Amino acid sequence: MVGPKSGLLGPSEYVPRDSCGSGFFGRKTLIPSENRPFDLTAPPAASRLCDVGTRPVACGLSVPYSKIRAAIHNVEFSERRDTPVALTSRTPSPHRSRLLATSAELFWTHGYRATTTRRIAATLGLQQATLYHHVASKEDLLYEICASSLSQLLRASETALAGATAPLERFDALVRTTIHELLANQREHATMIFELRGLSPERRTDVLQTLDQYRGVLLKVIEDGQRAGVLRSDIEARYLELAMFNLLTWILVWHRPGEALSAEELSDLVIEVFLHGAAADRGVVPPVQPWQPASPEPEPPHNEAVRTAQRIFAVSARLFRSQGYDATTAREIAAVLGIQKASLYHHTRGKAHLLHQVCTSALKQIRTDVQAATEGVADPLDRARRLVIAHVTSLLRYQDQHAAALLESRALSGEHQSDVRLLKDAHESLVRGILEGAQQGGALRTDIPAKYLGLLLFSLTNRSMLWYRPDGALRPEQLGELFAVLFLAGAAAPGAKSCLLHLDAI
Repeated sequence: MVGPKSGLLGPSEYVPRDSCGSGFFGRKTLIPSENRPFDLTAPPAASRLCDVGTRPVACGLSVPYSKIRAAIHNVEFSERRDTPVALTSRTPSPHRSRLLATSAELFWTHGYRATTTRRIAATLGLQQATLYHHVASKEDLLYEICASSLSQLLRASETALAGATAPLERFDALVRTTIHELLANQREHATMIFELRGLSPERRTDVLQTLDQYRGVLLKVIEDGQRAGVLRSDIEARYLELAMFNLLTWILVWHRPGEALSAEELSDLVIEVFLHGAAADRGVVPPVQPWQPASPEPEPPHNEAVRTAQRIFAVSARLFRSQGYDATTAREIAAVLGIQKASLYHHTRGKAHLLHQVCTSALKQIRTDVQAATEGVADPLDRARRLVIAHVTSLLRYQDQHAAALLESRALSGEHQSDVRLLKDAHESLVRGILEGAQQGGALRTDIPAKYLGLLLFSLTNRSMLWYRPDGALRPEQLGELFAVLFLAGAAAPGAKSCLLHLDAI
């Protein structure tokens, strides 16, 4: 059994998206909603109580403002603690559904913190004050989006499993239902996955409890498959669940409306690669090896100026990742570094320049690391294996920088954004070229185009930057090797039959 019996990788961190990139390594910005007036007929019952604006009394009611807001909050969001999510019984009206969908699209495109209620109202064709007839605050919108989308996913998953009995049938039903739900409400689910840091701790806990319920369902399906002998048992179920959850949720990053693959075809692809892997002969892929001693960390540079610059990048990346670019000030970065704000400008031209440096340095590094690991390797299967390990190791060794690039590069503009896009494209081209070479060398299956092998490889690995804990059970190299085995050989038990796909025309 691979890995220790406890500890996993440390508690999951759900950190809130990248508007640059071609889909392998970054997300695509979705098309904004049509800017048509919002139909205000028959507003929700709570919104008829008062105009939740800045005035303490509305609708002729001599009631303290705090009580009015509390009443609205209790109507809109149940505070019961016996259910993990407050909105499980609510069915939004068509008007409210459009409000939530528009808000989710704006949060995904621009980021939660950069999206104002004024912008939401304008997109809906409303005055900002009128928006407050329908919602008390921007955070209420985020909470309702997260909670309602997750509750729907959990209900749909439980319904799908109710009619399935055999372990692989249950796995198939759960994956297909999940992908259909994710794509049917893509913006809402993407907001839930990547913008949770915008919620208060109590509300974030509510949402994560329901997410944990869904992941518990997925874990049980995998454990049942191992007990039945249809899934490999040399890798612990929790690692298989992490890999599957990565695959499913990263689809939200790269899949776009109008994508050549339908939800059903994408489900076929995900299930096939997860179970049977990308190798032409999964039987020749060696299992996960016993953990080797940790490789030494790169020595710090001797140049003082370079060390200072790296420290500035590291602190900036950590702050951008944890609280967002828009919420981080140059003064705050300087304070964490223990220097005056004016001294910071000896090393950088400003906050935007810092974000640009954080993003570009991480992307240059991961491409350099993959090139160094794969150059001169003659065996195509071993080259593909080294690609996965190097990609994951570099991703997690410079975790804050990559997470900041993923989540905050949408704040860049002009040449800065173009620089990041070009570097992402270059890394994606490198990875795709290695995969195509392995196909031509007979090491990887050819019934799946290299484009989709690349997308699924990034889906399997990239989300790790958001939840990996350096003090957890696995080092970056170990997680990289585990992902390499799963990507190449799959999670099915030895001898399981593969179902060849025919996607070459796509």
